[in-house]
Amino acid sequence: MSAYNISYTNQSTYTTGAELPSSALLQLPNQLANSGTMTIAEQPLPHGEMVILGRSSSTNGVTINNLANSILRLNAFTLNMAGTFLNSGFCS
Repeated sequence: MSAYNISYTNQSTYTTGAELPSSALLQLPNQLANSGTMTIAEQPLPHGEMVILGRSSSTNGVTINNLANSILRLNAFTLNMAGTFLNSGFCS
């Protein structure tokens, strides 16, 4: 599995697909640590939008930026992470 980074800059609710590696594909112990990062709501957007997991997935780290509506919904799936989870969002 190769490492890559994904930035969700969607302007409406988005459900993930095959762009995130499936957690079922992780057979070797070091594959999770080598996967990339996921970022929700990059600047200079005026606001973010909800990202919903479409299947159990894996990533090294997740960042949720401080923009309105920047939400990661797990949708009863599992998100495996070996690295950091940074939620800079705010509650209203």
